[in-house]
Amino acid sequence: MNVRILHRRVLASLALGSVFALGSPATRADPPKPRPDPFAAEVEAALGVDPDAVIPALDGMAEHSWNADVSVSVAVAVLSRAHWQSDPRGVDVRVKAIEVLGRQPLDATGTLGVLEHVVRAEGADETIVAAGTRALASIRRVVDPARRAAIAKSIDNVRTMLLYFTGAGCGLEKAWPKYGGKRFVLWLVATNKLSKMDAKELSILFSPGDGAHDLEKAGGIKAYESLTVPALKDPAIDVSALTSYAGRRNAEKEHILSAAEQQANAPILADLSFPGGVVLGYVGGGAKWVSAEELGLAPDQPIVVGDASPNEMLQHLSDR
Repeated sequence: MNVRILHRRVLASLALGSVFALGSPATRADPPKPRPDPFAAEVEAALGVDPDAVIPALDGMAEHSWNADVSVSVAVAVLSRAHWQSDPRGVDVRVKAIEVLGRQPLDATGTLGVLEHVVRAEGADETIVAAGTRALASIRRVVDPARRAAIAKSIDNVRTMLLYFTGAGCGLEKAWPKYGGKRFVLWLVATNKLSKMDAKELSILFSPGDGAHDLEKAGGIKAYESLTVPALKDPAIDVSALTSYAGRRNAEKEHILSAAEQQANAPILADLSFPGGVVLGYVGGGAKWVSAEELGLAPDQPIVVGDASPNEMLQHLSDR
């Protein structure tokens, strides 16, 4: 596709707020509206020709919770631009675009071919080849179709829950719920943001990678009838079977979301069901797969949240 046409389409989608809707619930007559996209300027910069603007914009796409479809499309467009074949800083720009592709393995359908072409291109720069090889390895780690589909479904579950949180005004006109761990997640049910009577809505509380918990094992919709705000506040009530997902420890003073953390797009939801990584959901509404290596852990090291986690970011979450 012509880069200018892609540029216009991406920016138009962002302006309409549709690109970052990320799986809005189909079961609601009036689903919550996504918050305005804060990254439109970065998309525009990434599709430009000034390396001092393009490189930081691509860095943001690689490091933060971006919508995969947009970031992959932009990265492929950058790699295909003839301008970066001749510009003195073209290697730096193309390496950053490759890093974007390598960080979006779950949604990178078709990008394997792009990266293989980059690696095998005649006369390719050694730095480009090395970056492409690393990105290919990252994608192939989760290439098993069943595993990839399960992780992608969990990402969609997390994005949908985040959409309900933001639709309720959390982080906008009101504070995030002052609950911790699974109670933070289940606030959506206790306050009727998710219908207690709709099995399809309640099913997003469970990860397809969680063999120990699902809606049927929890007791079906009947298990949620008594889940009220007073029940959430009662520590004697066990809610561990009612969701797979870990949540922010937002009831503990040292872990309450600060303004700075919200500005930095801190994670507030997590799925620990899959070996080798974790699905994280962020304050800004995005969700993505984060590998053990990206967390500073060994590939086979168990990933835990709370005080026992060696990763500082995960210490603010709880699966209890």
